Amino acid sequence: MYDPSRRITIGSPSRSIPRVARCARVLAAILVCLAEVKSQDLVWRAEQFGPHRMFALCADLWRDRLVAHSNGRTLEWDGLTIVHHHSQHEPPSRYGHALAYDTDRRTVMLFGGRTSGAYSNDLWEYDGDDWTNRSVANAPAGRSQMAMSYDLLRHRCVVYGGNGEGNLLFGDTWEWNGARWIQMSVSGPGSRSDAGMAFHLASGETVLFGGADSMRVCNDTWAWNGIAWTQRSPATTPPARAGHSMSADFAHAKVMMFGSSDNAMWEWDGVNWASGNSGPSTRAQSRIATDANGCTYVLGGQE
Repeated sequence: MYDPSRRITIGSPSRSIPRVARCARVLAAILVCLAEVKSQDLVWRAEQFGPHRMFALCADLWRDRLVAHSNGRTLEWDGLTIVHHHSQHEPPSRYGHALAYDTDRRTVMLFGGRTSGAYSNDLWEYDGDDWTNRSVANAPAGRSQMAMSYDLLRHRCVVYGGNGEGNLLFGDTWEWNGARWIQMSVSGPGSRSDAGMAFHLASGETVLFGGADSMRVCNDTWAWNGIAWTQRSPATTPPARAGHSMSADFAHAKVMMFGSSDNAMWEWDGVNWASGNSGPSTRAQSRIATDANGCTYVLGGQE
C-alpha cells in the first residue's frame, strides 16, 4: 500500500485513520484536504498478498472499504483483512472487466469483460449487500480491457476504448448517467485497449494515460471534460505502458498511476506527472484504489 498520510500504522486494530461513515463526510473531507494538504512522507507498506490478476478493483467511499471482483468472487478489504462477500446475485466470472464507484448512487459499478470466451456489455451495480444487473438496450458493444472511471462533478461513469470480437480495437467514448448509456460523438485518444483512466477532482477532468493501439504501446496523456478530449503536454511523461491502473486521490487532489513499465507510483496534479517512491515489484494487470484518506492500495498483478 502506498500511504501518503502522516506515518500512520496501517493494518492494526488501533489504526488512527478515521472511518468515513457518511457521504457528506466524504465530500467534506475531500474539500478540507484540498485546502490544507501539505508536504507529507510517502511510505510503502506490505499488507496482504493473494493470487489476483485480470480482476477489477475500486474504493467504496460510502462504506469505507475496497471492493474487488476476481474470479467470479466479490472481495472486500476493510483495512484489516480481505473477505469474500457472498451475495444472492453475482456477475458471472470474467476478466478484462472494470469497476468504478458512483458517489451519487453509492454503488460499485461493474462493466464488460470476457465471460466464457464472449465479450460482454452487461452493467452491474453492487450496494454492499447484493449485485443488480442494470443492463439496458443501446449499450456499448461487448468489450474488455477498456478504461472506466466516475466523473464526480458531472455524475457520469465514463468508458473509453477496449477490445472486442475479431481483435477489434475501440476508440469510442461512452457515458452512463445512472439510467442509460450515451455515446459521445467526439474524436479522442484513438483506438486502444489497456489504458488507465481516473477522475481528477481539482481540474474536473477525466484523465487517460497510455494503453496499446494496433502499432505500439502509448505514453500520451489525455483529458476529458465532458465535451472534448484534449491531449496534454506535461514537462515530465511516464514511460509508455499498457495494463496499468489509475485511481482518483481526492484527499490530495491527485490522480495516481501504477504498473506495467516500472514500480513507481506516478502522480498527476492536473498539469504534470511526478514519480513517487518505488514500491512492489514491476508488474502488469495489477489494480490500485485510493480511499477517502488518500491511502492508495495495490492488489495483485503479473510479474
